[in-house]
Amino acid sequence: MLTQENIDEINRVLPLTGSVRLTKDEIDYLNAIDTTVYQDSDIYLITQTVLLLRLRNQKCGGDALSRLHKLALSKGFELKEKKPKPKKAIIPIIGGMVGGIRPVTGDFTLELPTPIPPEVIKQPKSMTIDEEQSVSFSAEAINYNSVWWEYSSDSGSTWLYADGIPNWQTTMLGPFVTPLIADGYKFKAMFDGEGGVTASNIAVLTVKMIPPQVTLHPVLADVDEWEMVTFTAGANEYDSVKWMRSAAGVAWEDANMLPNWQTETIGPLEAVFDLDGYSFKAVFSNDAGDSETTSALLTIHQIKPVIILNPESFTVTDGGMATFTAVAKGYDSVVWKVNACGLSPCWEEAIDLPNYDTAELGPFNVDRNLDGYEYMAVFSNNVGDSMTSIVVLTVDDVLPIITEQPISLSVDEGEEVSFSSLSSNFDNVKWMKKPVAGDWIEASDIDGWNTVLLGPIGAVLELDGYSFKSVFDNKAGETETDHALLSVSLPQVPPVIIDQPYDQSGNDSDTVTFDIDGYNVLTYKWQESSCEPTPCFVDVPSFIGWETRSLQVPVEKIGHNFQYRCVLGNDYGETMSDSAILTVNTDQRYIVPKVFSSTFAGYEKGAVGGDNTYGIFNPTLFEGVDVTKLVANSSASNYIILALSDEIESTKLTISIDGKNFRVNKVTDTGYTNSNSSDVDSLMSTFSGNDGIPIDLDIYINGNTDFIITPAAISASSAGYYAFNADGGSLKPIYIDGIAIFSILASTSGGKITVELNSEIDSKSELSIKFNGETYDGFIARPTRLKDLTKASSYKYELSNQAKADKLYADFTAVIGVESPMTIEVRQTSFAYTLTVGKRDTGEQVFIGKNHSYSIGFLEPTEILDGSIEDIFMKLDSYGDYKLHLVLDSEPTGWYSYKKEITIGTLAPITLNSSSTSAYITVTEFNYLDGEVGTDLPVSIKLLPVLTKDITTKGGATLEVGNVQDRDKTA
Repeated sequence: MLTQENIDEINRVLPLTGSVRLTKDEIDYLNAIDTTVYQDSDIYLITQTVLLLRLRNQKCGGDALSRLHKLALSKGFELKEKKPKPKKAIIPIIGGMVGGIRPVTGDFTLELPTPIPPEVIKQPKSMTIDEEQSVSFSAEAINYNSVWWEYSSDSGSTWLYADGIPNWQTTMLGPFVTPLIADGYKFKAMFDGEGGVTASNIAVLTVKMIPPQVTLHPVLADVDEWEMVTFTAGANEYDSVKWMRSAAGVAWEDANMLPNWQTETIGPLEAVFDLDGYSFKAVFSNDAGDSETTSALLTIHQIKPVIILNPESFTVTDGGMATFTAVAKGYDSVVWKVNACGLSPCWEEAIDLPNYDTAELGPFNVDRNLDGYEYMAVFSNNVGDSMTSIVVLTVDDVLPIITEQPISLSVDEGEEVSFSSLSSNFDNVKWMKKPVAGDWIEASDIDGWNTVLLGPIGAVLELDGYSFKSVFDNKAGETETDHALLSVSLPQVPPVIIDQPYDQSGNDSDTVTFDIDGYNVLTYKWQESSCEPTPCFVDVPSFIGWETRSLQVPVEKIGHNFQYRCVLGNDYGETMSDSAILTVNTDQRYIVPKVFSSTFAGYEKGAVGGDNTYGIFNPTLFEGVDVTKLVANSSASNYIILALSDEIESTKLTISIDGKNFRVNKVTDTGYTNSNSSDVDSLMSTFSGNDGIPIDLDIYINGNTDFIITPAAISASSAGYYAFNADGGSLKPIYIDGIAIFSILASTSGGKITVELNSEIDSKSELSIKFNGETYDGFIARPTRLKDLTKASSYKYELSNQAKADKLYADFTAVIGVESPMTIEVRQTSFAYTLTVGKRDTGEQVFIGKNHSYSIGFLEPTEILDGSIEDIFMKLDSYGDYKLHLVLDSEPTGWYSYKKEITIGTLAPITLNSSSTSAYITVTEFNYLDGEVGTDLPVSIKLLPVLTKDITTKGGATLEVGNVQDRDKTA
């Protein structure tokens, strides 16, 4: 079987022999006889068979076989000579068998008619056309079986099949596009028939050149200054191209100053701002003319100057010359700046230096004073400024040169002396001193020791024979002056004090030093007074330095306000210093009580400047004012008095001392008292047992909410503060409203938060704590087992909520051992009022109680927490329902977190069904108020926290059950 590829190869050979392509009948015949191609030579053998069949049927010229032989030889194949078998003539004979036909046998020659060759009846015409235009040729003939077109590109010397042109085997060749290269090509049609092949006349194609055709136009460019830009264009059939440019409103010019201006892509070119607004176009040319592209606009956005070259730091010897250079592009102006201030920059224009407004600063003279100066150039244009990197001028030094030596001096003790020296080109100077038999040391204890003038120095005998010198240095090294000798003689007068001892303060267990300075001194003796109001100075030989200029005093609480002085002596007398007071600082307030009698003790501060202060109270400052008195009197008067120097806002204070808690109430602007006999006796006993001994104490404003907790890990599942464990953390302060806080614990086991107190909180109040942004309230009082008999009493308040317990436990655990802020509050939750009942009948509705808008009734007081109540009234609405209304004028903090319970008169408590500021509830028995108009009724409002507790069901689900307020909720 023949493949399509085999058929195509045979069809390429047949026209070369002057014959036509295979017909469908011929293909069917070849396949019917199972014709197969095994090698390349088989193509020519099959073609030979086809031509023999055609010759036999007189369908091709006799020269076709010879052409085929030549083609085969050109491909390296040789065909055997074969001739077609003539057809047997079959002539019909009349007679013989009726209706039969039989062949004629024997020698017989029959002349057949001669076939007529094809005749061209319409010749193709020569054509002249522009290049790249469409053209076609046509011809017509008679007596032909097939037609094909041939062309010659060499003036007719060689003819080739036009099989690359559409319709080349029809009477119309083409249409096809004419390239310029086809100019002068010749074309003819070949008609093949029974009588042979007839060629048409030759038609000549003349192709005229046209100007280049633009295929790609340049695209506008929108760039920042200094970017690289290219423009690209394209065209067909051009011999040359060039780019042109034009500024706005200016004639076009060759862009011959730009790279690649005679190629399809101009550039890359640097987008300098001067080119902003220029247009660019390409011109393509050939012998037929020019073709231009559309123009492309170049838009350039100016930017700040671009630094190309930064200046470099420079090192020069003192007295040399310096120059700094920078390079930038796109700038209109440049100025150099200098910083002469080191790490505290003070940049100023370097207007004193040559060429400060050019890209090269200097050259300029350098001296050591310029060492370390910093320089930079600032390039500017309309957009802004660009600064170079900062460079440093380093000036190498030469050794300092002494220009003035210090002079030796001889003086009496008590006089003041100074030494001076001078040097050139130095950075630092320091004075050194040396005793007669000692080494040189820095004179850092003398004023001016690091300047050119040492002193003034108080001439004391200890300095007799000392030598002094100064040392100047710079980066090159040091230079010393000559030595100057100081000689000191003793005058015949008692010691003279130059500097008195100053008051000192220190923390408990610290050591403070009292100093004195004088001249003409041979001996020192320090003394201490612990007496009040009249001082009683005694020598202190147990203190370090008590016979020197400096006395070291160990700080103890008992030493608060003790006085110290020094006695200076020589052969001519003694001089006494002023007294200096020791103040003991402490974060923990304490009292050193004074026992005046068996029934009266404590602390009392005398008048300002007076000596009648008894006991010690430190620190005295509380809430910005001084504590002037804290005494207990257990006689018939029976009182505790706490007095302040000025009034503070609080009406109640709590004093915590020796593990006990004493409340005092405000009775005057500055006085607070407690007349409880038990409290008075207890405090008097504490003071009596600690006469002259420091006792720690604290004073708290009742209601204080700010605490500092340092959590500890109490167990594997609990954390917080527990006072009765040695490592149970800490809480400061430990009292709230005079109630001691024993513990604050969060436990993940059981899901509880527990607060343990030493006293019950008011039944009208609730406990609330806040830590790390989370608020915990709804605590319930629980029975308590005393675990420690040292507790006078213990009251536990619990919040059962697993999620909240887990949260607080995690927050405590995250700050174990870290002081952290905490808010603890005891908030009032029960409020009492008096309602004066009024009534208004509008004809449509009835209001009974207190209603602001109708000016009926009266309510006193109106405050509730930090808000206020506007109305409490019963209303008969248009449906005949009585409704109780509570209307707020201002909403208290946390109002929505409470269940509201109201009791009026003798009625049972009623829970309001809304948490809004206009709450109401339908009532049935409340109409009795109609008979109470004009009378006063007691009103009680309780704010109850919505308590929650986790319940695990049998199936394992967790429910949260609480006080459900809204009517559409069930639990």
